[in-house]
Amino acid sequence: MKLSEHSFFFLQVTEEDFIDSYDVSKRAITFYLQKIPQEEICFKLRMIMDFEVENLQSAKVEVYDYSKKDERCVKFYSLQYEVAELDVFCSKENCHCVEGECAEIWDNKLKGSLIDASAVYDMTCHGYDYVLRIKVSGARIAGNHIVISTVIQSVINTVPDRSDLTVDSEVDFWINLRCTIELLESGHYYIIYGNGGYHYIEESGTERYRYYLQGDSIIMKDYTREMYNPEAVAHLSYWKRFFTRMETHIRTNGC
Repeated sequence: MKLSEHSFFFLQVTEEDFIDSYDVSKRAITFYLQKIPQEEICFKLRMIMDFEVENLQSAKVEVYDYSKKDERCVKFYSLQYEVAELDVFCSKENCHCVEGECAEIWDNKLKGSLIDASAVYDMTCHGYDYVLRIKVSGARIAGNHIVISTVIQSVINTVPDRSDLTVDSEVDFWINLRCTIELLESGHYYIIYGNGGYHYIEESGTERYRYYLQGDSIIMKDYTREMYNPEAVAHLSYWKRFFTRMETHIRTNGC
C-alpha cells in the first residue's frame, strides 16, 4: 500500500499552519508539526492498495514532543474498528495523552467468587484514587467517547485532593467508544474503582477533574441494592454483606 502524491500536496495547502514538513519511508510517514492545537484537526490521506494481503495488522499512530521523546501518546489504528483516534484531553494549560485498556467488569467475578475478599479490601484502601457508589443519570456521545453522567451515592474511599467527589455531586465519566460497556445503564447503580483524573480550570476559574474509566478501572453493579436481588445468588449475597461491612469499617475506622 502506498500514498497518493496528491494527498501531500493537499496537506501542504490546507494544513500549512500546522505542518512544517514530512518524511516518507517504507514503513512510516512522519509529520513535523509546529504545534498541536486544542481544537480537533484531521489529516486526510488517500491510500492506494498495491496488492491484497491476509491477516492485516494494526498500524501504530504516535504523537510525541521532538525535544522530549519520552512524552508520547501511542494508539493502534485498524480498519476493523470505526474508532481510531488518539485519546487526548486538552485544557487551557496543556494536553494530556489518555491511554489504557478498557475498564474491567467484575460482575462475573463476584458471581463466581473468583476474587479474594482481603485483596478487595487492600485495593479499596490503597490501590485506587477513588472508590465510589454511583447512580447513572444519562449518557451522551462526545467525539470518540461516551460520557456517562452520574450522581455519587456514597464515597467509599478517595485520595485527599478530590474535593469534587462528594455525596450527591454530579460527575461525568468518559469511556472510549471502542469499549463496549453495556452495564452502565441509566437509572442503575454501580461501584467503580478508578485512578487518575486530569486537572483543569474552567473559564469561570473553577477547578475540575476529567475522569476516564479505562486502564485499571473496575466497574461492577452495586449488589448491596435489593433491586438486583443479590440473595438469589449465593456468592452475591456474600459480597453484599462484605461491601456493606467494609464501607462501614472504613468510614468508622479508616483504612
